[in-house]
Amino acid sequence: MQGKIEAVNRSKSGKTLGVKVGEVWYTSKNWELENKVGASITFEPAASEFNGKTMWWLNDYVEVGSSTTPADQAFDAAYAQHQPRPTQAPPAPQQAHPSKMDREASIVAQALTKAVTCTNAQQAWETYVFLYNKVLEWNPGDFDDSIPY
Repeated sequence: MQGKIEAVNRSKSGKTLGVKVGEVWYTSKNWELENKVGASITFEPAASEFNGKTMWWLNDYVEVGSSTTPADQAFDAAYAQHQPRPTQAPPAPQQAHPSKMDREASIVAQALTKAVTCTNAQQAWETYVFLYNKVLEWNPGDFDDSIPY
């Protein structure tokens, strides 16, 4: 998910931060976010239950525009292009969340793209898109990881 940090507040206990991104409040322990109001970030929200309520966490994130390699920039562009911009809290995860699968495919494709020597950003993007689509087509059921005896 990608969005702009609109506001940050410390919790009453002082143990966490409330971070408002795109009209949604998330809980975080990333104290550096306190000084990043106005910054755009890419992150994957995570849900947890507390006293019967769902809490949304902002854990791992990267600042948009902080990528320095063509492969990282291609990943940021592809990830941002395929992520919805919610106006409310994301739905509680049930089983395998479809966007989670896309994120995993993106991570694999990014890692593979970094292993390829690209001469410019366009070539890195094309390589990333090719590998991303291949990862989505791959059927993990075709792989037998059992130990042969």
